[in-house]
Amino acid sequence: MNAPAASPDAELIRLCAEFHQLEADYRRLLVAEARAEDSRSPDLDAVRTALEAGAGLHAATMEAITELPARTREGLRAKARATMAFYTPDFPKDYPCERMVWSVMRDAAEAPA
Repeated sequence: MNAPAASPDAELIRLCAEFHQLEADYRRLLVAEARAEDSRSPDLDAVRTALEAGAGLHAATMEAITELPARTREGLRAKARATMAFYTPDFPKDYPCERMVWSVMRDAAEAPA
């Protein structure tokens, strides 16, 4: 019996899942940095070092996701969800073009598999 073929979007889906974790970690570090600044914590340098390291991996993962085209619905959904994770909740929605971009991401993220 043959094993099922891997999804053409397997790498994209993996990167998107990784990106969700990187985004969550990065946001936590931003909060930690603000708290360390406010309290004049001696941990500030360590937090900033972690932020810099995280920013590099975050950007590299985002670039890899950008370069890989989605070939399946699952890949498109994963890519839309990763994009929304980055922009939520700060994505501007003041202009019709911004609302349209957001609606495309939302529709793709919520589309049935």
